[in-house]
Amino acid sequence: MRLRRALTGSGTVTSLLVGTAIALATFAFQTTQEWVDEGGHERVYRWLLPSAVAVVVIAVAAIVEGVYLLTRRQAAEHDVVDAYHQYADGITAYGGILHEQQRDPALLRLRENASLTLHVLGFHEQRVQLGEWALESAQFVDDKLAIISILIDDLGWANYLLNRNIAVVNIERAIRYGDQLPTGFGEPRRSLLLAKAHRHLGVIRTVRDGRPSEWNFDRAAELLAGVAELVPREVRVDLAHVGYARALAIVTMVGVNTGGFVQPGDFLGTASLREALDLVRQAKAAFHAESDQGRYAKSLVLEVRILEALREDVEADQLAPLRDRAVAASVWARPAGAAFITGR
Repeated sequence: MRLRRALTGSGTVTSLLVGTAIALATFAFQTTQEWVDEGGHERVYRWLLPSAVAVVVIAVAAIVEGVYLLTRRQAAEHDVVDAYHQYADGITAYGGILHEQQRDPALLRLRENASLTLHVLGFHEQRVQLGEWALESAQFVDDKLAIISILIDDLGWANYLLNRNIAVVNIERAIRYGDQLPTGFGEPRRSLLLAKAHRHLGVIRTVRDGRPSEWNFDRAAELLAGVAELVPREVRVDLAHVGYARALAIVTMVGVNTGGFVQPGDFLGTASLREALDLVRQAKAAFHAESDQGRYAKSLVLEVRILEALREDVEADQLAPLRDRAVAASVWARPAGAAFITGR
Protein backbone atom coordinates (compact mmCIF):
# COMPACT_ATOMS: atom_id res chain seq x y z
CA MET A 1 0.00 0.00 0.00
CA ARG A 2 2.80 2.39 0.91
CA LEU A 3 4.64 1.65 -2.35
CA ARG A 4 1.40 2.16 -4.32
CA ARG A 5 0.84 5.52 -2.65
CA ALA A 6 4.43 6.53 -3.34
CA LEU A 7 4.18 5.61 -7.01
CA THR A 8 0.77 7.27 -7.40
CA GLY A 9 2.07 10.41 -5.75
CA SER A 10 5.07 10.48 -8.09
CA GLY A 11 2.77 11.61 -10.92
CA THR A 12 1.86 14.76 -9.02
CA VAL A 13 5.50 15.34 -8.14
CA THR A 14 6.51 14.89 -11.80
CA SER A 15 3.94 17.46 -12.96
CA LEU A 16 5.15 19.92 -10.34
CA LEU A 17 8.81 19.48 -11.30
CA VAL A 18 8.08 19.74 -15.03
CA GLY A 19 6.12 22.95 -14.47
CA THR A 20 8.90 24.35 -12.32
CA ALA A 21 11.50 23.46 -14.96
CA ILE A 22 9.52 25.21 -17.69
CA ALA A 23 9.03 28.29 -15.54
CA LEU A 24 12.75 28.43 -14.71
CA ALA A 25 13.68 27.93 -18.34
CA THR A 26 11.33 30.74 -19.43
CA PHE A 27 12.72 33.07 -16.79
CA ALA A 28 16.32 32.21 -17.77
CA PHE A 29 15.50 32.72 -21.45
CA GLN A 30 13.95 36.17 -20.93
CA THR A 31 16.66 37.32 -18.53
CA THR A 32 19.46 36.26 -20.84
CA GLN A 33 17.71 37.83 -23.82
CA GLU A 34 17.47 41.17 -22.02
CA TRP A 35 21.16 40.93 -21.13
CA VAL A 36 22.07 40.29 -24.77
CA ASP A 37 19.89 43.21 -25.91
CA GLU A 38 21.66 45.55 -23.54
CA GLY A 39 25.02 44.52 -24.98
CA GLY A 40 24.02 45.29 -28.57
CA HIS A 41 25.06 41.85 -29.90
CA GLU A 42 24.15 40.48 -33.28
CA ARG A 43 20.48 39.47 -33.70
CA VAL A 44 21.33 35.74 -33.87
CA TYR A 45 22.84 35.81 -30.39
CA ARG A 46 19.60 37.31 -29.11
CA TRP A 47 17.98 33.87 -29.60
CA LEU A 48 20.90 31.45 -29.59
CA LEU A 49 22.38 32.22 -26.17
CA PRO A 50 19.03 32.44 -24.29
CA SER A 51 17.93 29.18 -25.89
CA ALA A 52 21.13 27.46 -24.78
CA VAL A 53 20.67 28.69 -21.23
CA ALA A 54 17.05 27.49 -21.22
CA VAL A 55 18.10 24.03 -22.40
CA VAL A 56 20.70 23.80 -19.65
CA VAL A 57 18.11 24.78 -17.04
CA ILE A 58 15.67 22.14 -18.30
CA ALA A 59 18.43 19.48 -18.33
CA VAL A 60 19.45 20.27 -14.76
CA ALA A 61 15.82 20.18 -13.65
CA ALA A 62 15.35 16.79 -15.37
CA ILE A 63 18.40 15.35 -13.61
CA VAL A 64 17.18 16.63 -10.24
CA GLU A 65 13.73 15.17 -10.91
CA GLY A 66 15.16 11.77 -11.92
CA VAL A 67 17.34 11.54 -8.82
CA TYR A 68 14.42 12.56 -6.60
CA LEU A 69 11.99 10.01 -8.07
CA LEU A 70 14.56 7.20 -7.99
CA THR A 71 15.41 7.91 -4.37
CA ARG A 72 11.73 8.12 -3.45
CA ARG A 73 10.91 4.81 -5.15
CA GLN A 74 13.86 3.00 -3.58
CA ALA A 75 12.83 4.28 -0.16
CA ALA A 76 9.25 3.09 -0.73
CA GLU A 77 10.41 -0.35 -1.84
CA HIS A 78 12.71 -0.55 1.17
CA ASP A 79 9.80 0.28 3.46
CA VAL A 80 7.72 -2.54 1.92
CA VAL A 81 10.50 -5.09 2.34
CA ASP A 82 11.08 -3.86 5.86
CA ALA A 83 7.42 -4.37 6.72
CA TYR A 84 7.81 -8.16 6.51
CA HIS A 85 10.77 -8.14 8.86
CA GLN A 86 9.04 -5.69 11.17
CA TYR A 87 6.11 -8.09 11.41
CA ALA A 88 8.32 -11.08 12.19
CA ASP A 89 10.44 -9.13 14.65
CA GLY A 90 7.34 -7.70 16.29
CA ILE A 91 5.78 -11.13 16.74
CA THR A 92 9.02 -12.43 18.25
CA ALA A 93 9.38 -9.43 20.55
CA TYR A 94 5.77 -9.68 21.74
CA GLY A 95 6.09 -13.44 22.17
CA GLY A 96 9.18 -12.88 24.28
CA ILE A 97 7.30 -10.48 26.54
CA LEU A 98 4.41 -12.92 26.98
CA HIS A 99 6.86 -15.72 27.75
CA GLU A 100 8.77 -13.63 30.27
CA GLN A 101 5.54 -12.58 31.98
CA GLN A 102 4.28 -16.19 31.89
CA ARG A 103 1.06 -15.20 30.15
CA ASP A 104 0.50 -18.68 28.77
CA PRO A 105 -3.00 -18.42 27.21
CA ALA A 106 -2.06 -15.19 25.43
CA LEU A 107 1.16 -16.72 24.12
CA LEU A 108 -0.69 -19.76 22.80
CA ARG A 109 -3.19 -17.52 21.02
CA LEU A 110 -0.34 -15.53 19.48
CA ARG A 111 1.33 -18.70 18.26
CA GLU A 112 -1.97 -20.05 16.88
CA ASN A 113 -2.52 -16.88 14.87
CA ALA A 114 1.05 -16.14 13.75
CA SER A 115 2.70 -19.53 13.13
CA LEU A 116 1.30 -20.10 9.64
CA THR A 117 2.03 -16.52 8.59
CA LEU A 118 5.66 -16.84 9.69
CA HIS A 119 5.81 -20.09 7.72
CA VAL A 120 4.49 -18.72 4.43
CA LEU A 121 6.66 -15.61 4.72
CA GLY A 122 9.75 -17.76 5.19
CA PHE A 123 10.66 -16.68 8.74
CA HIS A 124 11.50 -20.17 9.98
CA GLU A 125 13.95 -19.12 12.69
CA GLN A 126 11.36 -16.82 14.27
CA ARG A 127 8.77 -19.57 14.01
CA VAL A 128 11.02 -21.99 15.89
CA GLN A 129 11.65 -19.43 18.63
CA LEU A 130 7.95 -18.74 19.05
CA GLY A 131 7.30 -22.49 19.10
CA GLU A 132 9.83 -23.10 21.86
CA TRP A 133 8.15 -20.53 24.08
CA ALA A 134 4.66 -21.76 23.17
CA LEU A 135 5.59 -25.38 23.96
CA GLU A 136 6.41 -24.38 27.54
CA SER A 137 3.04 -22.67 27.84
CA ALA A 138 1.15 -25.59 26.28
CA GLN A 139 2.79 -28.02 28.67
CA PHE A 140 2.00 -25.83 31.67
CA VAL A 141 -1.70 -25.43 30.81
CA ASP A 142 -1.84 -29.06 29.63
CA ASP A 143 -3.14 -28.24 26.12
CA LYS A 144 -2.41 -31.63 24.57
CA LEU A 145 -3.42 -30.80 21.01
CA ALA A 146 -1.38 -27.60 21.07
CA ILE A 147 1.66 -29.62 22.18
CA ILE A 148 1.22 -31.97 19.21
CA SER A 149 0.75 -29.10 16.77
CA ILE A 150 3.80 -27.19 18.00
CA LEU A 151 6.04 -30.25 17.82
CA ILE A 152 4.90 -30.97 14.25
CA ASP A 153 4.98 -27.48 12.77
CA ASP A 154 7.04 -24.94 14.71
CA LEU A 155 9.63 -27.37 16.07
CA GLY A 156 9.28 -29.98 13.33
CA TRP A 157 8.82 -28.79 9.78
CA ALA A 158 10.33 -25.35 10.46
CA ASN A 159 13.50 -27.01 11.77
CA TYR A 160 13.55 -29.29 8.73
CA LEU A 161 13.54 -26.25 6.45
CA LEU A 162 16.47 -24.95 8.52
CA ASN A 163 18.26 -28.30 7.89
CA ARG A 164 18.23 -29.37 11.53
CA ASN A 165 18.01 -33.03 12.50
CA ILE A 166 15.97 -32.17 15.59
CA ALA A 167 12.98 -31.89 13.23
CA VAL A 168 12.54 -35.67 13.03
CA VAL A 169 12.92 -36.06 16.79
CA ASN A 170 10.16 -33.52 17.45
CA ILE A 171 7.74 -34.92 14.88
CA GLU A 172 8.24 -38.45 16.22
CA ARG A 173 7.59 -37.10 19.74
CA ALA A 174 4.33 -35.61 18.50
CA ILE A 175 3.23 -38.94 17.02
CA ARG A 176 4.05 -40.89 20.19
CA TYR A 177 2.28 -38.34 22.34
CA GLY A 178 -0.80 -38.36 20.12
CA ASP A 179 -0.94 -42.16 19.94
CA GLN A 180 -0.96 -42.35 23.75
CA LEU A 181 -4.06 -40.18 24.12
CA PRO A 182 -7.34 -41.95 24.97
CA THR A 183 -9.40 -43.18 22.02
CA GLY A 184 -11.59 -40.41 20.67
CA PHE A 185 -9.74 -37.64 22.52
CA GLY A 186 -9.69 -34.38 20.60
CA GLU A 187 -11.12 -35.84 17.41
CA PRO A 188 -11.13 -35.00 14.57
CA ARG A 189 -8.25 -32.54 15.15
CA ARG A 190 -6.03 -35.18 16.70
CA SER A 191 -6.20 -37.39 13.59
CA LEU A 192 -5.71 -34.41 11.28
CA LEU A 193 -2.60 -33.41 13.19
CA LEU A 194 -1.13 -36.91 13.28
CA ALA A 195 -1.80 -37.31 9.55
CA LYS A 196 0.21 -34.14 8.97
CA ALA A 197 3.00 -35.53 11.14
CA HIS A 198 3.21 -38.71 9.08
CA ARG A 199 3.03 -36.69 5.88
CA HIS A 200 6.02 -34.60 6.97
CA LEU A 201 7.94 -37.66 8.10
CA GLY A 202 7.22 -39.32 4.76
CA VAL A 203 8.98 -36.49 2.94
CA ILE A 204 11.92 -36.33 5.34
CA ARG A 205 12.51 -40.10 5.49
CA THR A 206 12.19 -40.48 1.72
CA VAL A 207 14.94 -37.94 1.24
CA ARG A 208 17.07 -39.38 4.04
CA ASP A 209 16.74 -43.05 3.07
CA GLY A 210 16.67 -42.68 -0.71
CA ARG A 211 13.42 -44.59 -1.12
CA PRO A 212 9.76 -43.60 -0.70
CA SER A 213 8.54 -43.88 2.87
CA GLU A 214 5.25 -45.47 1.86
CA TRP A 215 4.30 -46.50 5.38
CA ASN A 216 4.15 -42.90 6.59
CA PHE A 217 2.09 -41.75 3.62
CA ASP A 218 -0.28 -44.72 3.94
CA ARG A 219 -0.64 -44.11 7.67
CA ALA A 220 -1.53 -40.48 6.98
CA ALA A 221 -4.25 -41.55 4.54
CA GLU A 222 -5.55 -44.10 7.05
CA LEU A 223 -5.86 -41.50 9.80
CA LEU A 224 -7.70 -39.15 7.47
CA ALA A 225 -10.12 -41.85 6.36
CA GLY A 226 -11.03 -42.40 10.00
CA VAL A 227 -12.46 -38.88 10.37
CA ALA A 228 -13.74 -38.36 6.82
CA GLU A 229 -17.37 -38.27 7.91
CA LEU A 230 -16.69 -35.64 10.58
CA VAL A 231 -14.78 -33.13 8.41
CA PRO A 232 -15.21 -34.19 4.78
CA ARG A 233 -13.77 -31.08 3.14
CA GLU A 234 -10.70 -30.95 5.37
CA VAL A 235 -10.07 -34.62 4.71
CA ARG A 236 -10.36 -34.14 0.94
CA VAL A 237 -7.85 -31.29 1.07
CA ASP A 238 -5.48 -33.17 3.36
CA LEU A 239 -5.63 -36.31 1.21
CA ALA A 240 -4.64 -34.17 -1.76
CA HIS A 241 -1.81 -32.79 0.36
CA VAL A 242 -0.61 -36.34 1.00
CA GLY A 243 -0.38 -36.79 -2.76
CA TYR A 244 1.48 -33.51 -3.06
CA ALA A 245 3.87 -34.63 -0.30
CA ARG A 246 4.54 -37.91 -2.12
CA ALA A 247 5.43 -35.92 -5.24
CA LEU A 248 7.66 -33.53 -3.28
CA ALA A 249 9.40 -36.47 -1.61
CA ILE A 250 10.14 -38.11 -4.96
CA VAL A 251 11.42 -34.92 -6.57
CA THR A 252 13.63 -34.19 -3.55
CA MET A 253 14.92 -37.77 -3.52
CA VAL A 254 15.89 -37.46 -7.20
CA GLY A 255 17.64 -34.20 -6.29
CA VAL A 256 15.91 -31.75 -8.60
CA ASN A 257 13.45 -30.08 -6.23
CA THR A 258 15.20 -26.70 -6.21
CA GLY A 259 16.98 -26.89 -9.58
CA GLY A 260 18.73 -29.12 -12.09
CA PHE A 261 17.62 -31.72 -14.62
CA VAL A 262 17.32 -35.47 -14.81
CA GLN A 263 20.27 -36.81 -16.78
CA PRO A 264 19.77 -38.37 -20.24
CA GLY A 265 19.66 -42.14 -19.86
CA ASP A 266 18.52 -41.96 -16.23
CA PHE A 267 15.43 -44.06 -16.85
CA LEU A 268 14.72 -44.62 -13.15
CA GLY A 269 14.91 -40.92 -12.38
CA THR A 270 12.72 -40.07 -15.35
CA ALA A 271 10.12 -42.66 -14.37
CA SER A 272 10.11 -41.36 -10.79
CA LEU A 273 9.56 -37.80 -11.96
CA ARG A 274 6.74 -38.93 -14.25
CA GLU A 275 5.08 -40.53 -11.24
CA ALA A 276 5.58 -37.34 -9.22
CA LEU A 277 4.08 -35.30 -12.07
CA ASP A 278 0.93 -37.43 -12.04
CA LEU A 279 0.66 -37.11 -8.26
CA VAL A 280 1.05 -33.33 -8.19
CA ARG A 281 -1.45 -32.87 -11.02
CA GLN A 282 -4.04 -34.91 -9.13
CA ALA A 283 -3.36 -32.83 -6.02
CA LYS A 284 -3.61 -29.62 -8.03
CA ALA A 285 -7.01 -30.61 -9.40
CA ALA A 286 -8.28 -31.42 -5.90
CA PHE A 287 -6.99 -28.14 -4.44
CA HIS A 288 -8.62 -26.21 -7.27
CA ALA A 289 -11.91 -28.04 -6.76
CA GLU A 290 -11.85 -27.15 -3.06
CA SER A 291 -10.87 -23.52 -3.79
CA ASP A 292 -7.69 -23.88 -1.76
CA GLN A 293 -5.68 -21.12 -3.44
CA GLY A 294 -2.56 -21.49 -1.31
CA ARG A 295 -2.07 -25.18 -1.93
CA TYR A 296 -3.14 -24.82 -5.57
CA ALA A 297 -0.29 -22.33 -6.02
CA LYS A 298 2.12 -24.70 -4.29
CA SER A 299 1.18 -27.53 -6.62
CA LEU A 300 1.72 -25.34 -9.69
CA VAL A 301 5.19 -24.37 -8.46
CA LEU A 302 6.12 -28.04 -8.04
CA GLU A 303 4.56 -29.03 -11.35
CA VAL A 304 6.61 -26.46 -13.27
CA ARG A 305 9.77 -27.52 -11.44
CA ILE A 306 9.17 -31.17 -12.46
CA LEU A 307 8.55 -30.19 -16.09
CA GLU A 308 11.76 -28.18 -16.09
CA ALA A 309 13.68 -31.10 -14.60
CA LEU A 310 12.28 -33.36 -17.34
CA ARG A 311 13.30 -30.73 -19.93
CA GLU A 312 9.69 -30.32 -21.01
CA ASP A 313 10.47 -26.68 -21.74
CA VAL A 314 7.49 -25.83 -23.94
CA GLU A 315 4.92 -26.99 -21.39
CA ALA A 316 6.88 -25.49 -18.50
CA ASP A 317 7.03 -22.10 -20.24
CA GLN A 318 3.31 -22.21 -20.99
CA LEU A 319 2.46 -23.06 -17.39
CA ALA A 320 4.88 -20.58 -15.79
CA PRO A 321 2.63 -17.49 -16.19
CA LEU A 322 -0.26 -19.34 -14.53
CA ARG A 323 2.07 -20.37 -11.71
CA ASP A 324 3.20 -16.79 -11.21
CA ARG A 325 -0.37 -15.47 -11.14
CA ALA A 326 -1.45 -18.18 -8.70
CA VAL A 327 1.46 -17.44 -6.38
CA ALA A 328 0.82 -13.70 -6.55
CA ALA A 329 -2.82 -14.28 -5.55
CA SER A 330 -1.93 -16.60 -2.68
CA VAL A 331 -0.35 -16.34 0.74
CA TRP A 332 3.00 -17.21 -0.87
CA ALA A 333 3.25 -13.86 -2.65
CA ARG A 334 6.46 -12.85 -0.87
CA PRO A 335 9.40 -14.32 -2.89
CA ALA A 336 11.30 -15.29 0.25
CA GLY A 337 8.31 -17.37 1.30
CA ALA A 338 7.63 -18.94 -2.08
CA ALA A 339 11.28 -19.90 -2.49
CA PHE A 340 10.99 -22.90 -0.15
CA ILE A 341 7.73 -24.37 -1.51
CA THR A 342 9.74 -27.14 -3.15
CA GLY A 343 11.68 -27.85 0.05
CA ARG A 344 15.33 -27.16 0.71
